[in-house]
Amino acid sequence: MVCYSPRLLFAFNRRQIVIALICVLLSICGPLPAQASETHQKNFTSITPEDMNQIANLHERAEGLIAQHKFRDAINVYSEIVLTEPDDEDAYADMGQAYMVLGDFKRAKDAFQNALHINPENEIASLGLGKIVDPDFAAT
Repeated sequence: MVCYSPRLLFAFNRRQIVIALICVLLSICGPLPAQASETHQKNFTSITPEDMNQIANLHERAEGLIAQHKFRDAINVYSEIVLTEPDDEDAYADMGQAYMVLGDFKRAKDAFQNALHINPENEIASLGLGKIVDPDFAAT
């Protein structure tokens, strides 16, 4: 192992030090495989037709639970949906409504914000969030 004196570092400018540190890190860790990030992105964003059918069935099951006033069970189903499809804005918006019915406004707000992060024009989430922020909020 080579030890460097702190005084030696003053002989180099900041850019040279940063480049040297990057070289040291790359020699220790090695370069990142080019396919690793592509594979991760591909697996994260691809949904199979089977997943789509499962999501549709879960939405139907959650709607049935809402109709039976089983809001906690419906929330569990919506949570299962977003684990399968993290960009399902409807699941987040419907989950927010279920949380509102249960009086859990913090979780409702989080769910509505997730839906709006996916689609800023989601009306259910916009209305729900408006109602949480201002209970006298009325849709125009």
